[in-house]
Amino acid sequence: SARALTHTRKAVAQRLPRLLELGRRSFYEDAASTTNTLYLESLYTQYQADPSKLDAKWGEYFAAMEAGQQAEPPAMGSSLRQLGIETRLAAAVTSGEAAAGLVASSSGAGGLQNLIRAYQVRGHESASLDPLNLHSWRHWQEKGIAESVPELDPTYHGFAEADMEKTFDVSFAGLNKGATLREIVDTLRHVYCNSIGIEYMHIGDLQKLDWIRTRVESPDFLPADKEKLIKIYSELMKVDTFEQFLNTQYKTTKRFGVDGGEAAVAGVNAAIERAAEMGLQEVVIGMPHRGRLNVLTNVVGKPLVQMFAEFKGTHYDFENLVEKSQTDDWLFAGDVKYHLGTSNVREFASGKSVLATLEANPSHLETVNTVTLGRARAKQYYLGNTAETRSRIMPILFHGDASFAGQGVC
Repeated sequence: SARALTHTRKAVAQRLPRLLELGRRSFYEDAASTTNTLYLESLYTQYQADPSKLDAKWGEYFAAMEAGQQAEPPAMGSSLRQLGIETRLAAAVTSGEAAAGLVASSSGAGGLQNLIRAYQVRGHESASLDPLNLHSWRHWQEKGIAESVPELDPTYHGFAEADMEKTFDVSFAGLNKGATLREIVDTLRHVYCNSIGIEYMHIGDLQKLDWIRTRVESPDFLPADKEKLIKIYSELMKVDTFEQFLNTQYKTTKRFGVDGGEAAVAGVNAAIERAAEMGLQEVVIGMPHRGRLNVLTNVVGKPLVQMFAEFKGTHYDFENLVEKSQTDDWLFAGDVKYHLGTSNVREFASGKSVLATLEANPSHLETVNTVTLGRARAKQYYLGNTAETRSRIMPILFHGDASFAGQGVC
């Protein structure tokens, strides 16, 4: 039954060198392990059962593959991947899975399923990320950029105002079975166009995609507990106050601040605390310069006295450094504190403790990723290398701009 797919993979091997030479991604580069294969197998099963129910182009393609002839699939690259995702999500409906965001039937030109998918794919573009209207001066329409995403309007999918009170049998977390279109749209806007922009539908791993989707569409996704909200606010204030102090006290010192990424520090703190409750014993962190000092102090727990001494330079023997630089082939760069790492035992309110380690960083920033993963794996190995002991060690990687070029790992 896998004969056609075997021929397809042979065609992959023949075409791959040419595609790599052209320098573009396509279906053929990952056909053996991702969404595309699942979709192709689904199509081939349909073809075997009843070729007349399949698009004629796909029928011709599979017929050619079975005959051992070369043939081009009707869809490749992102279009094939998207078809694969649609097939996977649609299968969840027919199999009875509780997959949020799916409907068993559609209504209107384009349908309710397309409306929900539009919010999942592009809802983050309409998220309320500028509550103070600081960017109102940009006048997007004058630049030819629409201020709103047209696909998020029900009328784009064929619905009229009269349809807003119609009920639909929709499977979406937080909605009753007979929800009206207005309630559905309000829920979608609350999930995807609120104060958090969530972009995830581009992820190729469907297991990861479904994991994110089921959580962000859950009514309990955003914390409502006052105590928890105050704790998050307190974490953010620590991060922001630290940066403000450095900016005021050391204006002329080279800095790589966390500005704009404060939530990441509070987020990783919460992740480590939650992991500790689940049995984590040690966390190994690898990251670039940006925000490194904040992570050292607010996540790993490096003493502030030592951190400020490094800013002042009082822990360096400058006379020795100057003398050494005259004979050695190097000079003091002034950003050594951004290359240093440390280890510290973190204790949490729950009574759990974790040994947190931030890896020292080389100049080629992305190199630290492989070192971090290798160190974590070695620790897992020497703990016994079982599924249970491996869960006690967790690596965390932060990526900077150097990751786009693979600096240090290519």
